[in-house]
Amino acid sequence: MKYVYKSNNLDFLRLVLATAVVFLHLAFLAKTPLTESVSESLHWLSGSAVSTFFIVSGFLIYMSYDRKKTIINYFWGRFLRLYPAYILLILFSSCLYLMVGDGSSFGSYTSEIKYFIANAAFLNFLAPTIDGVFLTNPEPFINGSLWTLKIEVMFYCMVPIFYMLLERKYSYLYMLAIYVFSFIYKDFILLHKDTIPMAETLASQLPGQMMYFIAGIFCFKYFDVLKRQFSVLLITSVILMWLNFYYLQPFVIAVFITLVFISLPNVLSFKKLGDISYGVYIFHFPIIQLFIANGFEFNTVSSYFLLFTTIFVVSTVSWKLVEAPSLKLKNRFF
Repeated sequence: MKYVYKSNNLDFLRLVLATAVVFLHLAFLAKTPLTESVSESLHWLSGSAVSTFFIVSGFLIYMSYDRKKTIINYFWGRFLRLYPAYILLILFSSCLYLMVGDGSSFGSYTSEIKYFIANAAFLNFLAPTIDGVFLTNPEPFINGSLWTLKIEVMFYCMVPIFYMLLERKYSYLYMLAIYVFSFIYKDFILLHKDTIPMAETLASQLPGQMMYFIAGIFCFKYFDVLKRQFSVLLITSVILMWLNFYYLQPFVIAVFITLVFISLPNVLSFKKLGDISYGVYIFHFPIIQLFIANGFEFNTVSSYFLLFTTIFVVSTVSWKLVEAPSLKLKNRFF
């Protein structure tokens, strides 16, 4: 039997995952001994944070489609959750030249326009930088987190097709086929990385990430089965995660998340703060870059405190003023 929605601990999990990504990107961008040491100590979490996000998305987005009023209502809801805060971020990022540009070239305004158009369409790889911005930083990228969002959008579009397949008899066979195909695609690309241009980038796109989405969908559809075997499956999943079997890992992590963060009572409520994990995820990268551009080296605890305070404040403002009001429109028009 499928999962019937009730209050759960996923908001907490997503905030932890988003925070882990912040530590990972801070080490990549600042390149100081402290940031790299902290990131290395958290690698067990940050290294799998994005794939775990995809598992959670598989569970929640399939549930969203299952509960939809109409297919238009489903896409409208997805748009309201993702795009208002996202387009605000892109507008802000496109104006960074005015704040930290080197002032060397009027052509930077053309670069800003290109950045805005490409990123507004989730095509971050076409314009990851803006001329004259963050040139003195160790890395010049505006926002290295955005590559995952186009995968999310593509998954949103594929869910109606998956739903037609997976609501039939023997749906588990269809899920197994998609799961296996995702690994075949990823392994084939990586096996031929010497001859395939941008092999590692291609392997990390769809369908190379589909195994995580499908694992999340499986846990949604067979939630009651998993919950009935809670103790046995929890112990088994912990052991298998420790053994780290490559082809089982997405499924094992999905089962563990379902048992610990979804089936157990909600004890980590963020209702007053709001669901700020999305804001933390999309805003943190340019905030880190701005700190570095203004001379922060992140070699003290106080610099970490100031950075995370800024990220959480911006994310909370985004939730209160943009994301939550937008979500109130979900059933207004469709």
